[in-house]
Amino acid sequence: MLASKPCLGPAAVPKSDEKASGINSIKTKRSVVNHKIATEMKIREGCKNLLRAIPKTKENNVRREAVKQKMEQTIEKIATLLEELKQINGNMCSIQHKKISGSNSFPVIALGLKETNSVDLHTCFSEFVVSHYHEKQHTFDEEIMGMDSARELMRNAPVSLEGRDLVLQYYAILSQAEHRFFQEDKCAELCFKWFDTMDGQPVTHQSIRLEKTSVLFNVAALSSQLASLEDFDTEPGLIAAAGHFQTAAGVFHMLCEESKVTASTDICKSSLGSLSLLMLAQAQECLWHRSLLLARQSEESQIQADGHEAVAVAEWYQACHDSLSTPLVGSMPTQWLRLIELKAMLFQGIADWHVGSVDMVSPNKAKSIVGLARVMRAFHCIKQCVTFADKHKVDSETKATVLEYHNVVDAVISRVNQNILTQLLPKVKALKNMVCKAEEKWAQGDVQIIKKWTSVEDYFKRMGPVYFFNSMCALVEQRTIVIPFCDDSETKTNTLKTRRSTSVSSEQHLYGLVLSGGSPARISEASPAALNAGVRCGEYLSQVAGLDVRSLNQDSILEILKELAGKKKDLELTIVVNYDMQNFEELITPEVPELEEPTVEEENEEAIMPLAWSALRFELSGKRAL
Repeated sequence: MLASKPCLGPAAVPKSDEKASGINSIKTKRSVVNHKIATEMKIREGCKNLLRAIPKTKENNVRREAVKQKMEQTIEKIATLLEELKQINGNMCSIQHKKISGSNSFPVIALGLKETNSVDLHTCFSEFVVSHYHEKQHTFDEEIMGMDSARELMRNAPVSLEGRDLVLQYYAILSQAEHRFFQEDKCAELCFKWFDTMDGQPVTHQSIRLEKTSVLFNVAALSSQLASLEDFDTEPGLIAAAGHFQTAAGVFHMLCEESKVTASTDICKSSLGSLSLLMLAQAQECLWHRSLLLARQSEESQIQADGHEAVAVAEWYQACHDSLSTPLVGSMPTQWLRLIELKAMLFQGIADWHVGSVDMVSPNKAKSIVGLARVMRAFHCIKQCVTFADKHKVDSETKATVLEYHNVVDAVISRVNQNILTQLLPKVKALKNMVCKAEEKWAQGDVQIIKKWTSVEDYFKRMGPVYFFNSMCALVEQRTIVIPFCDDSETKTNTLKTRRSTSVSSEQHLYGLVLSGGSPARISEASPAALNAGVRCGEYLSQVAGLDVRSLNQDSILEILKELAGKKKDLELTIVVNYDMQNFEELITPEVPELEEPTVEEENEEAIMPLAWSALRFELSGKRAL
């Protein structure tokens, strides 16, 4: 459990804590709206079913009209709730109010988490343990209840690094449980219910793919929220924010490439691709802020470097804007769409300004003319951004930043002779777009955090090696048998003949067993006494004398047999039958029939072809007889 932090007074609350509390408040509002949408959708579905059930007769016209009116009211409520949800999601933009290197910062987009209901994992998994593994119902309660608790912690994860670790911890356990309890992505009647983070509509499905995809989506969403909580006024804060956005982009890209879930708007392939580009754009923007923070205004090279960083930002935002399509556009907050389009234009103008402002004062006349032309293009571009901000009512902080750049560029352009500007217009139109020369461009996201958590120790190791004890292997039986202890005098009558084993230990000989392999060990041969007790060759050991030996090799099991033989105790075995593994063992080590040696007379006899054979004709290829 995470330790609770002491309560701070209003004056002592850090900036990041204020934003975290704001995000939690938004999360609560989203949860309320999501459940209202789910309720209204159930009412709408009920009205549809009722209309189908009521016969279309004159006597039922009044009832049918009442149902239709109720359904229309429900549809209107759903539309109102969807608009409310869009507004709530739009409030996830985190505004950095302080200035960075002489320039206001822009809002960054932090995604909301997908919500889910509680699920009774314990009942479904316990029933599967009985039906598939043939174990007692409560044998693995510790692991199953631990996974159940991990899921609840994931549902209520706080906006912090510890909270993201809780989500990743559950994902790691879920990935391992997939091989233990799910057959063809399903486990009995277990159903998962997740709400779309964009339009709030619930999606219910038995497939574990929905669960895994939604959990990873929340990892990316939490990373974007962590980025928005960083201090954009410091270099470490900007580096950390870029890293969080990079992680979010990597997870979204991985889901886009691997996920096959299309039941929800936010996790369909096109939406995930657009969200990945959005996170990359915001990561690049953090690098640009860092470049401004470290800039020395007296060094031309540094100012031009800031311009090239701005080109990279513009490219990512333009790629994100071009990738937006239905159904994401219809459910994404309008504020986000306008912000992405505005940034794509604005950063192109910022790039021209930074590079052009240096080149225009160059002693080289040709370079100076090109620099002035870039400044003119920057002025026109930023002026379009001001018009765009006014038209679409962009938030005041973003508009203030746009106006600041506009005023700076306008102050330079206003000092240039109007005739010169008119003559430069053809030059401006002929200018090619700047090529990105950023020192760091986030070409792909980072998924190392996922690899780190999915390579942890097997959470269900007590169930045995996963290659053997998994949900797809045919574990058809598990039984307990007892082999009586035999002393030396009785051993002679129970001699174990073996052709494959060059030597048989005395401990094996006493109980009439020859073991091979391990994890679990296989009974390769057995004496008549062991066979009479119920042992069958090719079966596997689960327990020996009450001890779990699923993960032990044959040498470790022989030590247990040796100890039992020393105490002259009967051998109690729990046997598990796995037809898949038995077929595999027989395939790699087939039974070779023992042939009797021919006598001298048989060797001297001529081999006579059976009469039936001579009557057959064979194809030259030898494939079949005619």
